[in-house]
Amino acid sequence: MKDHGTRLLFDMFTDVPPPIDLRDASNTGRLIYNVAGGTFEGDRLRGVVLPTCGDWVTVCPGGRLHYDARLLLRTGDEALIYANFSGDMMLTEQEAAMLQERRLFQSADTSYTVTPVFETCAPQYAWLKDIRCVCYGHRTAEGLSTQFVELP
Repeated sequence: MKDHGTRLLFDMFTDVPPPIDLRDASNTGRLIYNVAGGTFEGDRLRGVVLPTCGDWVTVCPGGRLHYDARLLLRTGDEALIYANFSGDMMLTEQEAAMLQERRLFQSADTSYTVTPVFETCAPQYAWLKDIRCVCYGHRTAEGLSTQFVELP
């Protein structure tokens, strides 16, 4: 396979308890996840995910989920980085059935891909505002495991 020049930005684990469920009888509506904290680590930055974050998932008709997540990261050198990412995911029939039954997806069941945008006033991380990045992640029994990958 051709190397397209991607580079791991960091791996992140977030502690995400079960959501607040605002779906209606048709199984559409919103799931609100309160991110309780976490960690991130890569070659160029590492630190903690502050517990002031969340993920708003809209369950749409036709088996589509829309993600809208916001995270506040604190690096090891005390810089603050805000990350906002959104994206859509089409559910398989099995995933849609699990969602209908109000069961959580586990790592073997599903994954998501979203595109983050970073903001920071820390000069040492100003380069984050200019990169293109995607996230690949999946739910585990403890929370979310996500890999942030920088695109060329």
